[in-house]
Amino acid sequence: MSPSHDDPLWEEFVPLWEAMRAAHPPVILAGGYGLFLKQRSALERQDELIAVPLARWLSFAPRATKDLDILIGLEVIADEEQLAVIGRALRQCGFIEKQPRWQFVKHLPGDRKVLVDIHAPEPPADHPHVVAARPRVKNTLARGPDRVHGRFNPEAIGAHLHPCDVHWDGITVIVPNPLTWAVMKVTAAAERWEQSQNPDRTPEERTEQRLQAYKHAADAGRVVALMGVAERDAVEQIQAAVTGSAAYSRACLMRREHFDGAGFALPVLRDVWGADDVTVIVRLLSRWLP
Repeated sequence: MSPSHDDPLWEEFVPLWEAMRAAHPPVILAGGYGLFLKQRSALERQDELIAVPLARWLSFAPRATKDLDILIGLEVIADEEQLAVIGRALRQCGFIEKQPRWQFVKHLPGDRKVLVDIHAPEPPADHPHVVAARPRVKNTLARGPDRVHGRFNPEAIGAHLHPCDVHWDGITVIVPNPLTWAVMKVTAAAERWEQSQNPDRTPEERTEQRLQAYKHAADAGRVVALMGVAERDAVEQIQAAVTGSAAYSRACLMRREHFDGAGFALPVLRDVWGADDVTVIVRLLSRWLP
């Protein structure tokens, strides 16, 4: 069965991805859709070794999403020609600006739409022309009409170190290494959980934030469970490169608070994996984010 039969986002994603692949260094697909494709690929290639074999998952229905989170490196932002590759790809595939130069939308029949967020890591303070002007990371010298910005995402630290190739329906998709992905997902889960406890929000808002926290926590578990052998071997190198950064230190703190002991994330993980596999996932997370 073609993925387009049960994944309507695929037919919108493929032409955009193929057009963006001309950028260098390559763009990376993160977020829920990146995990969705990685999990579907693992379902098809069950002979490949991953941290928690799919046969032991209690629930392995991939979590679909309508959004695309694209990570671009600072080298791309520093090069106006590379920025134009991204901008032209979006325009030619029918996406229009929703948030200035970093969020784009394509409206589809039936009142459907696809959102694309362009993300970028935090630039060094001494970079000559790439700056963080929150919520954006931008090239201050770029003037071309197809230039884009990145949404400021310090948790994307190390994303372009040892990314992973995912093969699905004849397409090779590049997703983040598991350590960077864990930093992003653990942080997102913790931030949503903290908002769900905020008494200034309405009960409906707190409920929505709690459900989003559960989704990100489960995704953090999927990041670990889907880790392949080659990815595992690279984790220590990535960890050495990001240790000491504020985003990494914050993710470590959040992991200790929410993914250990009485943290809210553990019951979420137990809905997807048995006790022994949850122990494996939690132990690996604790090594990555001590």
